[in-house]
Amino acid sequence: MFTMEESIVIDRPVEAVFAFVSDIVNDPKYRQDVLEAKWTSEGAIGSGRTFEHLLNFMGHKRIKGRVTEYRPNELSEVQYISGSIRPIYRITFEPTGTGTRITHHSDVQIFGLLRLLEPLMPGMAKGRVVRDYENLKRLLEG
Repeated sequence: MFTMEESIVIDRPVEAVFAFVSDIVNDPKYRQDVLEAKWTSEGAIGSGRTFEHLLNFMGHKRIKGRVTEYRPNELSEVQYISGSIRPIYRITFEPTGTGTRITHHSDVQIFGLLRLLEPLMPGMAKGRVVRDYENLKRLLEG
């Protein structure tokens, strides 16, 4: 298992940033490894709602996840519940004047043969998260 944390400030109100990031159907718009995203349970976004991602990581893989914690305009936490790599992403949102600081914290558990690559994973994951949030910043700031 490994842990990582990254932050970025986006020059948009916290309500706008939170609404965009917490709706996983937006993930393919800024996350390079997510090809498709859909909710697999009904209802408002919140704890317990489930989703599925089609990832472009070592081939195309369908991965299931669920929202594990949700506090509007403050926190969105999701956990992957299938696959060989099962991260928990905890994203906090803080107002900073006219902008929003996003802090992304990951606890990543690796299963199966991929555990052999675990020493390389933190660097790969950090690079991907940094790129994704730079994409998000460009997208939301226009």
